[in-house]
Amino acid sequence: MITLYTDATPNGRRVSIMLEEVGLSYQVRKISLDKGEHRYPDYLKINPAGQIPTIMDTDVDDSGVLILTQTAAILIYLAEKTGRLICKPSLDRARMWEWLALDATDISSTRFNAFLLSLRIGDSMKEGVELLRERAMVFYRLMDARLTETQYLAGNEISIADISAYPWAASMEHPQMQSFENLQRWMKVMGRRPAVQRGMTIPE
Repeated sequence: MITLYTDATPNGRRVSIMLEEVGLSYQVRKISLDKGEHRYPDYLKINPAGQIPTIMDTDVDDSGVLILTQTAAILIYLAEKTGRLICKPSLDRARMWEWLALDATDISSTRFNAFLLSLRIGDSMKEGVELLRERAMVFYRLMDARLTETQYLAGNEISIADISAYPWAASMEHPQMQSFENLQRWMKVMGRRPAVQRGMTIPE
């Protein structure tokens, strides 16, 4: 059984969508960021960085229990555990890793840093928030260009690159987003998937 420790954030929903897509049994433990539960001693024993999401998998060969943090690592682990959402053709797989890395190291971090600055907003912070938002739009422009060539980010089959990218893209509020026709098409396709719809509501 897998236990998912999470909250209603784009990072958390990347893993809940993944779990819904691959069909593994799991239970949810909500860790309220607003209440500071990610800093509680019991949770820090599981994830010393005090971040969400985290998974605990008790169905691990010879190892007993696996506790795993870092969203991209969790997505890769679940994909390899189930053989799902990993591209088989080598070139598509290379693109899958490329887009997963871009989302994990550039898009998500840029969006998250903008969010952190916005929490401490003041005249000195507004320019920094806007710079980060515009930086994120550079990446979404690249994504839109990629999606002129393929149905999904890695190729013509859905992969963990799409699962990783969708919750952050769906939450992006910026006037330019509507002008990215291919990105909008991809978001509609992703948003119609039943597993994505379920994952986007977890935790309630």
